[in-house]
Amino acid sequence: MEARARRQVVVLTALLVLLAALLWWNLGRTPQAPTAVSTRPRGPQPAQPSAVGDVPVETIRLAALAQPRPTPLVRGRDPFRFRGGVEHSPAQEPSQSSEVASAPTEAAPTVPVGPPPIPLRFIGVVRTGQGSQLVAVLSDGTEIYRGAEGDIIEGRYRVVRVRMDSVELAYLDGRGQQVLRPSGS
Repeated sequence: MEARARRQVVVLTALLVLLAALLWWNLGRTPQAPTAVSTRPRGPQPAQPSAVGDVPVETIRLAALAQPRPTPLVRGRDPFRFRGGVEHSPAQEPSQSSEVASAPTEAAPTVPVGPPPIPLRFIGVVRTGQGSQLVAVLSDGTEIYRGAEGDIIEGRYRVVRVRMDSVELAYLDGRGQQVLRPSGS
């Protein structure tokens, strides 16, 4: 038993020596910061932080704010057109309308006047009871709605007519109506 205890003491001592060597190796080394060439412009430098966690403060040049702004080289620029105006140098003054060519105006696409389209898809038709009444099955992508003629769907639309190949819906406020057909997807 004495040999076993002696062996445990030797192994424990060896582990402690190894741990001490690893700690000395890791804590004794100081990390070296990489050296880099500064690309900052010469001139007034920002204040250096005085303690850990301080943020350096940049100097503000108020005199630069009082100087007049340079004039732009492009005049007659339209940010809503693909090509801007004619470029001029500051020495040249263009005449009022001789150099600027007017681009042909394109006709804007006509937007249909009326209510927005009803955001429901027509899925199909179901016959109820003895096959006397047709019920339209509609979906908005998340919910499934069923409605026969005269029913109100989603509190906004009234089912006007149900056929085997289409359903006619109208807005409750009378803004208009729309015929929905199976979308196939």
